[in-house]
Amino acid sequence: MKFPEYLISRKKETAATVAVALALVSVVLLPPPALNITILSRPISMLTILLPAMAVMAVVYIYYYRKDLQFNILDIAVIIFFGYFLIRNITGAEYAKTIKYLILGLGTIYFTALTTKIFGLFKILVMTILFVTCITAIYGFFEYVLQDSVFSYVDAPGLHRVGSFFSNPVIYGAFLVQALPFCVLFIIRPASFSLRIFSIISTLWASLALLLTYSKGSWLSMGIISLFFLAWFILKSRTKKLVYLIIIAGLAGTTTLIFWNQIRYEALERKISYAVRSHLWLTTIEAIPDNLFLGVGFHNGAQSIQQYLEPGWQIYSYPIDNFFLNVIYELGVVGLILWLLFLSIFIGKGIMVAVRNQQERVMVVAALTSIIGIIINSVTYDAFLHWPNLVLFWIALGMIRGFSSTEPGFKFR
Repeated sequence: MKFPEYLISRKKETAATVAVALALVSVVLLPPPALNITILSRPISMLTILLPAMAVMAVVYIYYYRKDLQFNILDIAVIIFFGYFLIRNITGAEYAKTIKYLILGLGTIYFTALTTKIFGLFKILVMTILFVTCITAIYGFFEYVLQDSVFSYVDAPGLHRVGSFFSNPVIYGAFLVQALPFCVLFIIRPASFSLRIFSIISTLWASLALLLTYSKGSWLSMGIISLFFLAWFILKSRTKKLVYLIIIAGLAGTTTLIFWNQIRYEALERKISYAVRSHLWLTTIEAIPDNLFLGVGFHNGAQSIQQYLEPGWQIYSYPIDNFFLNVIYELGVVGLILWLLFLSIFIGKGIMVAVRNQQERVMVVAALTSIIGIIINSVTYDAFLHWPNLVLFWIALGMIRGFSSTEPGFKFR
């Protein structure tokens, strides 16, 4: 078996791609605690096992490729936000998760940036996203057919919402919103026939799975970014390729009609999610002034908010289910300002790169669409507190970081 030349000649970039792919696979297909590995009588997740290697690789690679990466405003945004995050939380109860967040975040962003230099490696990473999306969607379909799951999610009476390997339909729905822009990437961009077919299959499976999560926030996010993506595509792409998206949209519409009764029930009749979220949001707003500037600390929001809830609500451990409220509650006003600045810089830079690079802008648009989708979703869900959503978010950021260092006329060979 003959391996592609770049896998041999560009070993460092290949190792970086493998590290990111393993991180994504470990958080999606090997979710803790179901598939933890026991070491010295302690359960350890696959993601944790990757930490030491990613930490060493990140330091070495950032130094080795410092000239190729071309330090820019995105790096300043990373340093400021991650620096504040570290200083704010390193002495708190969640210092271990803080270190894990920093190592995996920096490693995933900059390793992904390296994959944008070689099309073969970039394709491997995107195909990994498609692969894990397909596997989870196929499992989710059988989960829906059997009305049961081997994981821990418990349904509302009378409605089984697909959670797949994620054990929760809201987390899974948000992941699908992030993954779908990459699923359609090789439908739009020139690619081999087999890769295009794989992209179409992935898109169809992911769309069906998203429908079966019955996650209203994910539906809304997907609707908004679909309109954005379709408008861009109509303006910038050839008519021939639009046929693929029209066929997919037609199949998605037909599927929606088939499941219309369940959709109507979830969207219009089941009111419990509205009641829970509205109560938690109001309670959080009332609690924020007590720790206004620096917050209560990373990953302490759901536990800390319990003391502000009425006695009848304290029997459950509710997430805040609005990441912007969660940021200001956990990291304070300072954290919220830096978080919004961080997002704005990456999105702004991504738009600039997409405008200047006509050859490969579809890559950047896919990453931007994925980021915007999870930001919209985070209004009704603490999206950035869950590893599958977080790792795919970092991958999208890394793509923008990588393409920001390319020349205006850059084109993959």
